[in-house]
Amino acid sequence: MLYSRSLSVLVMAFAFTSGITNVGYAQSAGQTFTAGASDASSDPGELPFGSQAPDFTFTTVKGKTISLANLKGKVVIINIWSTLDKESMQQQVVVNKEAEAIKDDASIVFISIARNKLEEWKQFMNKQNKNNIQHIVISNNTKDAAAIAFLKDYKVTAIPRTVIIGRKGDILCSSIPAPFDTTFPDFVKMWRLQQERIDVASHKPYWDYKVSIGDKLPADLQLVVPNGKTYTMKDLRGKVVLLEFTATWCGVCRKLMPHLENDIWKKYQPEGLLAFGIDFKEPKETVLEFAKDMNITYPLVLDTDGKIFQHFVKENGGLTKVMIIGRDGKIAFLSQQLDDAELTIMKNKLAELLHT
Repeated sequence: MLYSRSLSVLVMAFAFTSGITNVGYAQSAGQTFTAGASDASSDPGELPFGSQAPDFTFTTVKGKTISLANLKGKVVIINIWSTLDKESMQQQVVVNKEAEAIKDDASIVFISIARNKLEEWKQFMNKQNKNNIQHIVISNNTKDAAAIAFLKDYKVTAIPRTVIIGRKGDILCSSIPAPFDTTFPDFVKMWRLQQERIDVASHKPYWDYKVSIGDKLPADLQLVVPNGKTYTMKDLRGKVVLLEFTATWCGVCRKLMPHLENDIWKKYQPEGLLAFGIDFKEPKETVLEFAKDMNITYPLVLDTDGKIFQHFVKENGGLTKVMIIGRDGKIAFLSQQLDDAELTIMKNKLAELLHT
C-alpha cells in the first residue's frame, strides 16, 4: 500500500529551554543545536517516510510511564520547540489551543514533554491551556539518557520541528509546512476524519469524489503551470491526460511520484500522454522547489486556493488522487487505494486509451 490509515491521534510537544548554548538560537529559528544536543544528533536530516519510528519512554509529572511501544493504534504528533525561540513558542501555543478546541474528543491525546526545571515549565504553562494534555518534564541536564537518545534517534538538530508517527509506528511526516497556525489544525482535522473515511470507503467505492467515471470535465477548467502557461480542458480535448493531486507535506504523494515519473510518464509520454501534478495550496516558489527535489519532469500545476482539488474531491477526502481523462474529455479512471494492483489497472487503462 502507498498510504497509511489512522485510527486516533496522540500529540506530543517537547520543549527545550536549556542545553542550547548558541545565543543566536534564541533570536532565529532553525539554527542548529549545540553542545549536548548536537552531540546527540550527529546524523541530521528528514526521517524517511514509512520507516519505523524509534521507541522512546518518558514519565509524566503524575508518575505515569509513556512509551511509543504502548501507543500502537494511535497517531503520535511530536512537536519539538523551545522557550528560547519565539517562533517555536508560538507554534506550541497553537498546539495548546488545538488541544483545548477538541478536548472532548477521546480519540485524541495531547502530551507535552518539557526539558526544563519544573518551576520554569510551570511559569510558561500557567499561562497556557492544560486541558486534554498529559505533561512530562525531564531534567535540563543535556546528559539525560532519555533526552539524548530521543534527539539522536529522531535527528533533532533544529527547532521548531514536528514529527508525525502513524498508528503502526511508521513515520508519516517529519515536519508540518508553514504557516503552522493554519496547517496544524487542518492536519488534526484530517486525522479525525480518518476513521470515517475507512468506514465509508469499505462500503462505497469512490466515496470521497465529487465526480464519477464518465463525467465530462468543464471545457473552461484551467491548469496553470509555474512558468505562466495555461491549459484548459478544451485545449486538451483529443489528448489522454493524467492528473495527480500532490503537496510537499504529503508523504504518500512523495512515494507515489517517482512511480508516476518513471513507470508512467517516461513510458507513455512518447505515445502522446500528457500528465500534470496539481499541487494543493502551495505558492509558486514551493512548487518549483518541490519539482526539483522530487526530480520529476512532468509539469506541476498551481492550485494555490485549492479550487481545482475541490472541484473533484469532497471536503473530507484524501489528497492523494490520480485520474485519467480520455480523448473525449471524460473521466476514464479514478484511483482509490493506489496499491500495486490498482497501479497495474491504471497502466492498462492508459495503454488502452492511447492505442485507440
